[in-house]
Amino acid sequence: MRKLVNAVGATVAAASVFGASLEAQAFSVGGYSDAEELVNALLVPGWSPVPGTISVAESAGLGNGSIGFFNDGGSTIGINSGVILTSGLISLAPGPNNTSSAGGPGTLSSISFDFVAVSPGISWNYVFASEEYEEWVGSGFNDFFRLELNGTNLALIPGTSEQVRINNVNQNLNTPFYVSNFPPAGTNSPFNIQYDGFTIPLTAQATGLTLGETYNVNFVVSDVGDAAFDSAVMIAANSISFPGATPENPLLPVPPASPNETWIFPTFTVFDPGFVWWIDPDIATGYVYNATGGPLFDQFTAPDLAFNDNYQLFSSSLAGGACSTNGDDFTTPMANISQLVPYDFTTPLSCFAIKGIDIQNALDPLNTNAFAAGVSFDVTGNVNVTQTPITTFVDPSTQVPGPLPILGAGAGYGWARRLRKRLRKIA
Repeated sequence: MRKLVNAVGATVAAASVFGASLEAQAFSVGGYSDAEELVNALLVPGWSPVPGTISVAESAGLGNGSIGFFNDGGSTIGINSGVILTSGLISLAPGPNNTSSAGGPGTLSSISFDFVAVSPGISWNYVFASEEYEEWVGSGFNDFFRLELNGTNLALIPGTSEQVRINNVNQNLNTPFYVSNFPPAGTNSPFNIQYDGFTIPLTAQATGLTLGETYNVNFVVSDVGDAAFDSAVMIAANSISFPGATPENPLLPVPPASPNETWIFPTFTVFDPGFVWWIDPDIATGYVYNATGGPLFDQFTAPDLAFNDNYQLFSSSLAGGACSTNGDDFTTPMANISQLVPYDFTTPLSCFAIKGIDIQNALDPLNTNAFAAGVSFDVTGNVNVTQTPITTFVDPSTQVPGPLPILGAGAGYGWARRLRKRLRKIA
């Protein structure tokens, strides 16, 4: 067993990481009633555990003492609330940090369950914290957190293949991802949490999931070496994200050989008619949308872009409303719509076009979501969506707006020339 020591003299500069003052903020924990309650907090609508697959393991004799819920308001660790797993006792997690030796009995806790993929990707946000920081860094007491998908660990230090554990992210190594909670002698700890250090919010993610396939996910935090000091992971409630879930995390298409050809989005599962899926193509001034596979377009939501007041929706003008990828085939006006205002097609459609996208919206090289549009569908099922740009050329005298001056005159000129080759025209 280690000799318990008090740590002094560490920096508190990391207190400004989340915009918090050095004043301790509220951090609280509580127990749970059943395992399903925990899993529901780890998922969002559309993603559900397979019945009978939930498994919760806590250190022997602790009952519900090593797993539970936390509430923070984002003031301490950068995550508002969620599920906490510890290698000891959740009751020791709230601060202030008044000891460097907080530890309860036990060495490990975990939550495991199966789910069926409805999107090509998935992710969770979390923070790892420990009493092993900072005096036991580099020792054999190398506690860790793993988030395993079908046995593959997704909890990695960003930009590396290294597992999140004491000796891999700390005050000496991978420091941009670490926050010290060591108070200098005679001062209060900067964060109202007992652990001597913790990571910034990190993301564990996986891509390339197969729709309809069942996957197992396992969250585990563990002591290494002995059970003297606790470690913990705080997983953000409902932080699961998947491509297409939000405008900030849109479903991205597979780039075609030429940017003015049809862009094909990965197949996804419409698990709830009315759920808005966000898709993001290349820059353009208009698009033709097509859906195949069963579900039809029910609503369209234009993005919130600074230079437009409205957009124009058109249905197919071909006989019987037949679909194509040619913008010239969409001349029957349906409506002008404003950004972020859903438009109901009344009768679900397998294709439609949007036109009237302001050229200036396509001249923002710092905007990675050029036109993240929302679409919802009439029924459940797998759907394939394509998006074809409507072509045009921009006059060389077109003024370059917005953030281009940030890039400098030379860079702006080069970007404008590239855009003249990439922009599309309203039919």
